[in-house]
Amino acid sequence: MYKIIFDRSILHGDKFDILQSSRLNKLVQSKKIKLFYTPRFLIETLALAPKRADECRVHMNWLIKLNDARWFHLFDEIIRSELNNQVLPNKYYLVEDAKRTDWLSRLSPFLKGKSDVVPGLEEYRNRESSYKTKVRTTLLAYRDQTPLSQYDLDRSLDQFVKDMLNKFEIADGKESGVYQTKWDRDRFTCRYTERYLRALFGTIWIPLSNRNLGIDRNDLADAEQLSYMPWADIFVSDDHKTMESNFDFLYHDWKGKLLLDSAKFIKLLQTLR
Repeated sequence: MYKIIFDRSILHGDKFDILQSSRLNKLVQSKKIKLFYTPRFLIETLALAPKRADECRVHMNWLIKLNDARWFHLFDEIIRSELNNQVLPNKYYLVEDAKRTDWLSRLSPFLKGKSDVVPGLEEYRNRESSYKTKVRTTLLAYRDQTPLSQYDLDRSLDQFVKDMLNKFEIADGKESGVYQTKWDRDRFTCRYTERYLRALFGTIWIPLSNRNLGIDRNDLADAEQLSYMPWADIFVSDDHKTMESNFDFLYHDWKGKLLLDSAKFIKLLQTLR
């Protein structure tokens, strides 16, 4: 069985029709494929609603039919669970049944065409915009204040992790060193946090060879989504701008982790029986 995460880019234009008419439905039903949805994937799909509500409904109804159970928690919720020793039950990274059912109930009027409003969409996008502004400011400052000659991957990553854990402590009102102690003692339990911090560092490290290279506008989205890969096998994306370099930075030494574009994913589906 393959565990799959989708990026929204594979549903653009006629790619949705191609995927919908593929063997995906059959393989999901026969349990040869297990899908997982990230919050960003769902939100970016729902973001179609204000301008293309009917198309959004078609996409969402099909996606929910394929997978209405395995939805990841928001990345910051997982990070807080891990750093605060709240990693039980075993699937702490997935949205609870009751919470997911409640959200689907509130979304139901939109899915049935009785309303064009997606509840909570604007609130989420405002929250995300504020977060991205703060984090990008931090990342740019961190990169620009560190001379290139001082960058050593392992040493720089360790210092970056310490700095970010300290910022998490401040944001959460924790005593200084609480999260660092947890990290030093039980890093292996922080599966998402470890990948996410490395991914954030990658947004600095990857363009270091060229200081004129701008920070890509999708870098934080890549970091967020790719950090869910400890619980999946394949990430499917047609975003070719930075995704490949980000994926390689995170998983080049992990066996069984693949990044496929939609065309290669369709070919993989054709080989499964």
